Amino acid sequence: MLLTGHGFYTPDPGSEPFVGRPLPDFRLETFDGRTVTSASLRGKVVVLDFWATWCGWCKRLTADLERELGHRDDSRTVILGVNCRETDPEAAADYWLTSGWSFDAVWQGDELGRQLKTGHPAVVVVDARGIIRWHSNGWSASKAREAALLVDYLHGDLELTPQAVRHALDAGDGVRALFVIDLLIGGDPQAEASLCGLRIEALRLLRHPETERYVEQVQMRYPAALGETGPTD
Repeated sequence: MLLTGHGFYTPDPGSEPFVGRPLPDFRLETFDGRTVTSASLRGKVVVLDFWATWCGWCKRLTADLERELGHRDDSRTVILGVNCRETDPEAAADYWLTSGWSFDAVWQGDELGRQLKTGHPAVVVVDARGIIRWHSNGWSASKAREAALLVDYLHGDLELTPQAVRHALDAGDGVRALFVIDLLIGGDPQAEASLCGLRIEALRLLRHPETERYVEQVQMRYPAALGETGPTD
């Protein structure tokens, strides 16, 4: 994940230059004729969902974001669809306005997508100061969940303690556990020695393909830490 660039959450190719930089200025119209500007979003945590009607994975990611964030009654957060590189603007308007999504979408977002080098789909998360904190192209089963966790983190609503990791693991929530672990390690690299056992547990819970490679790294760096994790599968 781009907040830490550590381990499980690896940066998307080409996304690193954008994280930590201001969101480019823009002025776009929603499908129902209202104006949205980058300036009007300042003071909010913003989740930008880049999509087009020809992109099936885009529709899937939008649905995931709706599930994770759309139900929240939170004035601190704005979710905004950005239609770009669209082949049929009329169909795009009809699709969005009849979809029942709880958040707005703007159209003719090609220039913003070009400036941010977004793919289809893509998620960009911006903090309340207008600084890009995450830039991720493509779809994955956990992407919308990660975006929601990042929103919680930016609002200060995410508990960042080993106890919170333990609770997430006990609840079978490997995504949350790994997210918190990587934030803790990113804030204090020395913390990895005490957290790597929990990290391995989270990776195994998710059946992540990088699990055994990480175990090998831990065996070399912190061999004593594996005493509590048990043998590898």
